[in-house]
Amino acid sequence: MAWNEVKIKIGEMEFDAFQNTSQINLFTIPCKMEISELTEFHLGRAKHKVVKIEDFAQRGEVYLVETNKGAKKNDKSEEGGTDAEVGSEEPQSESDT
Repeated sequence: MAWNEVKIKIGEMEFDAFQNTSQINLFTIPCKMEISELTEFHLGRAKHKVVKIEDFAQRGEVYLVETNKGAKKNDKSEEGGTDAEVGSEEPQSESDT
């Protein structure tokens, strides 16, 4: 897992945090406030609403926070493409064109 360092704003205060690069709705935020105070924050202009939070390793150092921004709606694959079967077309030779 790779993380990018970001600055978030909670109320009027700014904090350094880390955002997961593959799950952009996952953050680590230092425990500089009560867990109950962390209901939402701003990253740039985007407002992130906290949907899940846990005290990582139960040491009071870092919160692992999941937000509603960038979260996948579901894990189901989506059907795409056409109804044509793969390989159903005859390959064309240069003499056919």
